[in-house]
Amino acid sequence: MVSELSEAEYPGAGLMSERFIFWLFFFLSLWLAAENSVYVSRYDRKAVIPGLQRPRYIDIDDQRLYIVENRVRIKGISLKTFKQDFSISTRKGQGPGEFPWAPAIFVSTDHIYVKTTTKMVRYLKNGSYIDEFQWRGRGVIFPFGKQYLFWFFHFDRQSRKQYICVDLRDRRNRRIKRVLTVPLKSSKGGGMTMNRNGKGRISLLSGEKVCLQVSNDRLYALIPDRKIQLKVFDLNGKMVHAMDGIDIPRKPVDDADRANLKADFKYIEGFSDKKWEEYQKRFEFIFPEYLPRVKDFAVDQDRFYIKTNRGIKDAKYFRVYRNGALFERTLLLPEGPVWKIKNDHYYFLRFSDDEEEWILYR
Repeated sequence: MVSELSEAEYPGAGLMSERFIFWLFFFLSLWLAAENSVYVSRYDRKAVIPGLQRPRYIDIDDQRLYIVENRVRIKGISLKTFKQDFSISTRKGQGPGEFPWAPAIFVSTDHIYVKTTTKMVRYLKNGSYIDEFQWRGRGVIFPFGKQYLFWFFHFDRQSRKQYICVDLRDRRNRRIKRVLTVPLKSSKGGGMTMNRNGKGRISLLSGEKVCLQVSNDRLYALIPDRKIQLKVFDLNGKMVHAMDGIDIPRKPVDDADRANLKADFKYIEGFSDKKWEEYQKRFEFIFPEYLPRVKDFAVDQDRFYIKTNRGIKDAKYFRVYRNGALFERTLLLPEGPVWKIKNDHYYFLRFSDDEEEWILYR
């Protein structure tokens, strides 16, 4: 629950002594005085989700939390009972209701959209299949009113520069309007290289990225610059709000960050312990000097929450803004591979070694 509290109560905090916690937050409050107040979140409810296999994406509405398991199924967890009451198969394949790789999910008022970079399938809220369509080109698809947003990379041959573009398109993939174009800044050491001996180097971070969210019939775009910009667009692709002065300090990469980046990469790629051990022998991992200022963000009602890469232990700092511009507070929220904020509640999943199952926290 996102609440204003004076003590830390998140998974893992019980491992530290009360005296250590007191001095930790005493010095933390001094260090973050310039951030106004830092509020620490506690969870007020948790439940084991039996048999959950590597959750990749989630979305939420007023009744359920929808969890995408990697190439297996979508599970719906009731927000009232915290028990599964819904399931959709996302089996691997090319046929109706099948996906070539783990799909993402977007939940609207009436429908559930399950999508990859080239395909979107539409379901009723009871899980009944409606229809699907293929998408020309590769990118990220968002339902947007009666149209769709298509987010993709574009290389301009004349200028030799790469751009991130967002189009408003109809279902026939015809562009209605170019909503947003952002130059993609080059980063050092991005991508993967291999030599003749089968040895390689791989960069685990390619630099700061544009973050997009669709909520409340609006497109929200966080754009990295000297200071981070926020741009908001309506259903017609018209910019209705802009904010330029979001100042988040950069964090130098340390050993703990390197270990976390490798663990995240292993999780996303789905390596077993044996495969991961072999992979590490073949590749050298390249890390940036600084972490991106923004890790992700969410929009809930009239607030938006910027998840930063700064934090302590297994929690991260969120910058909270209200009405699209007014800085409200900084929150310290527990870290999890997937998370959502809905109606001022923060939901996240974390694997429990004790339970040997995934646990949903609120």
